[in-house]
Amino acid sequence: MTGSETARMRAIEDAAEKEAPAHRGRFSPSHTETFRIFDNDCDMNHLLTPRGGMRLAQQMATDHCTSAGMDADFYERTRTAWVVVRSALAWTRVPHADEELTITTRPEAHRRGMCKRITEFRDARGDEIGLMDARWVLVNTEDRSIYRHLPESYGWVAFNESIDRELRVRIPRKLEGTYVRSVHAGFSYCDANGHVNNTRYADLICDALPDDAMRDATLKSLAISFEHEIPYGSDFDLTRLRLEDGSWYVSGDQNGAHCFEGIATLAPCTANA
Repeated sequence: MTGSETARMRAIEDAAEKEAPAHRGRFSPSHTETFRIFDNDCDMNHLLTPRGGMRLAQQMATDHCTSAGMDADFYERTRTAWVVVRSALAWTRVPHADEELTITTRPEAHRRGMCKRITEFRDARGDEIGLMDARWVLVNTEDRSIYRHLPESYGWVAFNESIDRELRVRIPRKLEGTYVRSVHAGFSYCDANGHVNNTRYADLICDALPDDAMRDATLKSLAISFEHEIPYGSDFDLTRLRLEDGSWYVSGDQNGAHCFEGIATLAPCTANA
């Protein structure tokens, strides 16, 4: 790094540290919003798709951070970004089109380089019908390194010390499945980071399953491990494997390496009505 680059980075870090006191106390331990489920987030059975559920959870996380001042400008000044590395979604009842959900998200304190964020989905009666457990890491966007400890510019963020909830889902590693098809990471798959958005992997997993398996079913649970980013304009292969317990293993492979691996458990639509 040149002297001018070092000075620029120091100026960015100083600006971030100076703004911390102004934000201190603004980050609440939880964030709640109400959403109505639109038809374009539902499947052919009028049920919320896994991608739709994950998209709502991701939007909640974004809204929570933005409400406290962690917006696009903040990330640009601090040269940081939150990146999801593992997510799991489970439903006791999959919500349907036009249903109104109350969603609450809560992040746990940053530990061992990772932050757990729990998102709860409740219906109009107040019953919890879904839960998402996402694990995030904070990345230095200059060199793509992962922060083991939060930098000074995040010293004002008051995460929950501990959240006694999680989804324990074991994702088998590096299984050899049957080739399904190749996919091009085109414009509609990718986000502002220039790679496939993490919620789109849920669509990819669903589309990799046999048509007969999905026609009258929905996903009871879905867990995804993100190994490598899939950049815009690149191609990757989908593979699938039916496991002994009836669930499906799906992976996305690129240049001989797994980009993501997921486990999908199906349930009849009637079981979620």
